Amino acid sequence: MRLTCIIIAGLTMALGLRMSSSRLCKKLGALTFISTMGYLGYALTDHWLGVLASLMLWMLLPLIEIYYHKGRAHYPLTPQPIPRLTATEEVFFPHASEYRAQLEELGFEEVDTGSWIWLDARQHHRFYWHPEHLTVASVCLSELDKIAFSYILFYSELACGKTLKTTNYPFTCPLQYAPNMIWRHVPCEEKKVPLILRAHQQLIAHHNTAPCQLRMPDPENVTSQWFAEKQAQISHNLSRRLISKKECNFHYTPLGFFHLWLQAIRDLIRLC
Repeated sequence: MRLTCIIIAGLTMALGLRMSSSRLCKKLGALTFISTMGYLGYALTDHWLGVLASLMLWMLLPLIEIYYHKGRAHYPLTPQPIPRLTATEEVFFPHASEYRAQLEELGFEEVDTGSWIWLDARQHHRFYWHPEHLTVASVCLSELDKIAFSYILFYSELACGKTLKTTNYPFTCPLQYAPNMIWRHVPCEEKKVPLILRAHQQLIAHHNTAPCQLRMPDPENVTSQWFAEKQAQISHNLSRRLISKKECNFHYTPLGFFHLWLQAIRDLIRLC
C-alpha cells in the first residue's frame, strides 16, 4: 500500500509539473517521472539493476510505438499539394491570427500561401517577407495526429549558401536537417513574434560575417525555395541511410528508427 501511494504521488507530481507553463517545472516533471520509475524498479526487485531495467523499459516504449506506426509507412519524396484552408477553418488553429497580426505590425508583407502533406503532417503556410530585415517569415498551421497547432518560422539566406532559421515549432524533426541549415529553436510557449524575431536577429548577427553576408530574399521564389529545402533534406537523409527510396516514396531504415527514437526521447525530456 505504501509503495502504491508513493508511486501515485510521484506520477501525480510529475504530471502537474509537466503541465506547468514554466520550462524549469517541465524539466523537473520529467526528472520526477524518471525518479519515480526508477524507485518502482528498485522497490520490486530490491536491487539497483531493477532501477536500470525499469528506466530501460520506459525508454524503449517510444521505440515500440515508432515501429508500430512507421514500420510499414511509406512517404512521398516530395510534398503533396492539398486544398488550402478557408478563413473559417483557420479559426481552429490557436494563435494563427495573432501571429499574422503581429507580423503585419512589424512591417512584414504577405507574398504567398501554400498547403501540402509532408511526412505525417498537413501543413498550411502563409509566407511573408521584410526587405529591411532581409528575412522571410512563415506562419504554419499544422495538423499532426489529429492535433491542430500553429507556429512561426523566420529564415534568412547567407551568400555562402547556408540558411539561418528560427522557430517555436514544438517538436523535434523526424528527419535530419541538411548540413547547410542552421537552426535555433525558441521555447514553443513563446508566442510573441517580436521576441522570436529578436532571437533570429541574434542568430544572424552571429553568422553574418564576410564572406557569408545576408542575401536579399526573392519574394517570388519563397515557395520554390521551400520545396528545394525539402529536397535537400531528403537527399541528406538518403546519404546518411536514415531512409531508403523506392520509386517515388521513401521509408525509414533501422538506422532511421534509431534516429526517431532519439528524437522521441528528446521530446519527452524537453517538452518545448
